[in-house]
Amino acid sequence: MLCRLDLAGCVGIKDEGMQALAEMQHLQALNINQCKYVSDAGAAVLATSVSIRDVFLLTTNISQHGLQLLQDALGLQPTTMSPCHLLRST
Repeated sequence: MLCRLDLAGCVGIKDEGMQALAEMQHLQALNINQCKYVSDAGAAVLATSVSIRDVFLLTTNISQHGLQLLQDALGLQPTTMSPCHLLRST
């Protein structure tokens, strides 16, 4: 069972790939730092995940709107370290 996935720097990762990640029932932590082809459309798909609790998304094309969408849908909050590292609040 895959719980953590680090895709940082994978330039082949795009919005379309977020659907498969969102459907992974046990995926809790996702690192898509430097995946520059992931945008708000990908964030909207990730927002449908039932399991993701931790997302790293520095240097993507996800705007403030996409960040807010993830925060609202998944109950995530920015960490004190970075507004581009979202954690589920406890």
